[in-house]
Amino acid sequence: MTLEPQASKDGPERSYGNLVRFSLVFGVVVVSFWLLIVGRKFLIPIVLAVFVWYLIEAMLAFWRGVRIAGRPVPQLAPAILSALVIFGCLFGLLSMISSNVSKMAVQAPTYEKRLQGLYEMVVTKLGIDENQLFDQVMEKLDLAALAATTGSTFGGLLGTVMLIAMYVIFLLLERNFFSAKLLALVPDSNRREGVRAAIARVDREIRVYLSMKITVSLLTAGLSYIVMRLIGVDFAEFWAALIFIFNFIPYIGSTVATLLPTLQALLQFESPHPALLLFVGVQTVQISVGSLLEPAMMGKSLNMSPLVVMLALTFWGIIWGIAGMFLAVPLTVVIMIVCANFDSTRWVAVVLSKDGILKEDPAPPGTG
Repeated sequence: MTLEPQASKDGPERSYGNLVRFSLVFGVVVVSFWLLIVGRKFLIPIVLAVFVWYLIEAMLAFWRGVRIAGRPVPQLAPAILSALVIFGCLFGLLSMISSNVSKMAVQAPTYEKRLQGLYEMVVTKLGIDENQLFDQVMEKLDLAALAATTGSTFGGLLGTVMLIAMYVIFLLLERNFFSAKLLALVPDSNRREGVRAAIARVDREIRVYLSMKITVSLLTAGLSYIVMRLIGVDFAEFWAALIFIFNFIPYIGSTVATLLPTLQALLQFESPHPALLLFVGVQTVQISVGSLLEPAMMGKSLNMSPLVVMLALTFWGIIWGIAGMFLAVPLTVVIMIVCANFDSTRWVAVVLSKDGILKEDPAPPGTG
């Protein structure tokens, strides 16, 4: 008879404990979302700096094998040289984009006349009330102002690049102390090895993703540039740079990168045939590289569901805007790998994966 009250007592206590646990998890999730939104101006440069640091570390692996007069290159020199190469490319890319947008602003009146001609041709064939539609759309369209605003936006990004460069410098200075901090944070040897394995896998997956994505994006931009030069599209370098940048946004980026130079060709040439040829050429490059070459290079390293990729683009785009869309895939990869290394969150990694099979390093007991 003494067992019945105890059993009845365990039920409410267990329910209360589950309720408290759920409330804590829900509170942590809500606070995390709030911090991501409120602190985005602070967090985005830091996250970008971490990924630039990954690129520098990847380049350091190459420099470690280089020898001068039979001696290895001094340890500090490769880090400085790698950082200079990466940030030199970033500054050059942003400067080129800003310069080309300024030149496009000069050509804007010519493009506006061509756009008006295209508009009149369309409304005539479709039988639309031209005056009403023109008052609502065409009179509000100012290509020169739009180009100038876009140019100033890219110019303002130079300041953000400087901030990212400062963060990268301090990350490079701290890199030798990461292992010691890990030992201090996780004193238990079993759990420490599990955390170390998770960090090593995150490091490997992000490096593979960045190296492959940069290679694929450069190839796509280079082939698209050749197509645009053959057709004679103005500002081909600018559009190639945008294709390289937008290629980091899955699905959506390639579509935008194809349509923008096509619109440029429509405004530049009297005949629509060059624009059609450009669309077919650039789209062929996108499909060939993105659908055939990129999956072959990536293999199953990421193993992310396409639906999850789209949801990640939407989520991080809402939270962090365009920067969030660029970072959506690597951030989701990090979340998936971290969740896979703990029993309580393993189901999250299974849901995020493409086939439900998690490729993970064996972890010692006690890491769950």
